[in-house]
Amino acid sequence: MKKNEQDRTELIPISQTFAEVAEALQALSGNLISIGERIARLVDAYPDWIDKFCEAHPHLATPDFLLGFERLGRKQLHVDLLMDSSTGARLLGKMRYDVQEKYVTNPIAMFIEQEGSSSSLMVSYQNMLPQQARQVFDTTTRDIRSLAAQRAWVEAEKAKAPRRSAGPLWRVRGEQVIIGEKGEYSFQKHELLEMIRRMK
Repeated sequence: MKKNEQDRTELIPISQTFAEVAEALQALSGNLISIGERIARLVDAYPDWIDKFCEAHPHLATPDFLLGFERLGRKQLHVDLLMDSSTGARLLGKMRYDVQEKYVTNPIAMFIEQEGSSSSLMVSYQNMLPQQARQVFDTTTRDIRSLAAQRAWVEAEKAKAPRRSAGPLWRVRGEQVIIGEKGEYSFQKHELLEMIRRMK
């Protein structure tokens, strides 16, 4: 930045700089959508256009990157989610377009369970932990899970978690040591003594 440009920037009220940058970002969003619409038309005309483009210009884009633009142009992906790599953005991007439009700016009701009690919390997709995002977004129905459905999902995930035995994983029976909840392994006393001897 040249000195005279820096001096002018320092004289501009900070609120005005917000408006200028916001306007530039809005213009950028419009340009991204235009690019996406153009790519979607090209793919309609040439089904292998994305692969051919990436072969010709490997330094500019990857197929996955251009597929995001194609989805943008087909109104399958909201522009605010295109460059966001968070789990919340990725899963919101798999929802129906009307759901994306609603929740890119609005928080989502999320079921939470703490110390034996349950409640709900309004959370932005950007602030969700990966597990919370998987709880909220149903990629099968392409919609937001209701609080009741989220609770059921949480309970199902708990059931999947491996259960640890409350007691010790080994027990003594006569001159044997039994290991495992179901007694999968057993060692005689002389076998244990041999193991200990080899440790010296």
